[in-house]
Amino acid sequence: MRVRVAGGVLVAALASIAGAGSAYGEIRVNVQRELQLIEQGRATRHIPNARHRVAIFSFEDPDRTGLGVPLAALAGRTILTSSQVNSLGVLRYEGDLAPERPGAPGYFDKVERILAAQDVSIAVWGRVRKSRGQVLIDTYLQIPPEEVADHFTWTLQLPAKMKGDALRARLYPNRLVVQRLTVVSNVDEQIRVAAASLDELRSEPDAAAPVRMRLPEGQTYSLEEARDGWVRLRLDGTRSGWAQVPACTGPCAQFLSAASFAGAMLRFMADRTLPVASEDLTADARAAADQVRALSWMKEPAGLARASDVAAQWLRRQTPGTAEAGNAISTSAAGATFANILALSSTASLLVAEYDLEVSRRPPAAPRTRPQPFDREAWSQLGPSPDAIGMIARKLARAAILHPRDPDLLQNLALLFDYTGDSARAATARQLAENASR
Repeated sequence: MRVRVAGGVLVAALASIAGAGSAYGEIRVNVQRELQLIEQGRATRHIPNARHRVAIFSFEDPDRTGLGVPLAALAGRTILTSSQVNSLGVLRYEGDLAPERPGAPGYFDKVERILAAQDVSIAVWGRVRKSRGQVLIDTYLQIPPEEVADHFTWTLQLPAKMKGDALRARLYPNRLVVQRLTVVSNVDEQIRVAAASLDELRSEPDAAAPVRMRLPEGQTYSLEEARDGWVRLRLDGTRSGWAQVPACTGPCAQFLSAASFAGAMLRFMADRTLPVASEDLTADARAAADQVRALSWMKEPAGLARASDVAAQWLRRQTPGTAEAGNAISTSAAGATFANILALSSTASLLVAEYDLEVSRRPPAAPRTRPQPFDREAWSQLGPSPDAIGMIARKLARAAILHPRDPDLLQNLALLFDYTGDSARAATARQLAENASR
């Protein structure tokens, strides 16, 4: 079933989560109570039957702007209503996460503690500050390492003739600033108003309709229906009502695009729809989207050249002395992944070309009009030119100067140098990889 939501499309497949009748659920959680339960060993998973769960935290608010909770509410509801992820649970943590005293666990320490206890797919959190009459909002996205391993890692299994090890590239960093947004003071109220309406359940999808109730803390509510910028939320068998989908203009709308990007990354984990980062997001967010796209393209031989091109473009942007260097693009961490993508796609291209040549010499196992099955024996015997692999290794070695502590890059480098017979460089790269992994 397709229903319109705020000019977009929400795919409302009705699967069951947490005993509710909808594929979508959200819960408001008191963060201090949650931390107490974790301390006591009594914490339970919220919306446990959801296939994908995202944790949203009230933004850190050291200057007491009052926007920490509203920003989290807008982010959570935007992900719930726009990500198009089937079987989704949104955990919206409300409350102050600032340290109670000097030396006590800080905001991010508490976020990490909750993430470890809840085992979510993605987390969104941030920081809001005042500066010279303006408000600065930083929004972060975090993907746990286990999810990176499951959804954002690509390996190239080398043939036996190349010792049969695997080259690897993965999404990195897995914690990044998605957006840095500056708003003027009069936008504060717009954000608060947009967030306040999210938890008001009205009798009809109309701003003039009576408010039946406010969504309570600690109870899961499910998304049942969407209609023209409104969603019907149900608490139990008898209580339901209509709440507005997040909608605002200007900088407030820009903030919603950060949450939409988090939802897009979540959707990739669910059904492999490739994410897109809008121009009002950070270079780090755009780099992450391009990493995911390139990693996905490399799964097919036809996509290897595209992956190489994207990786090469990003690497040129961060190389000292180039025209694009120094333009505030923070790719110091992301650059290692793009270097790995370039090395893997280049190596894979050599192997695919050699494989195609090898199997063309063999009698077909089926009529030529049918796809030929993958010939594992032919693959195992492939051995690209050591000189060609050496060129790839030397390019990767130059990237290692900028990224000397990326274990994937260093391990890839060791494998490539091994194949070329450069045992000294291979041993050095392997030792550096071990040091970087500690």
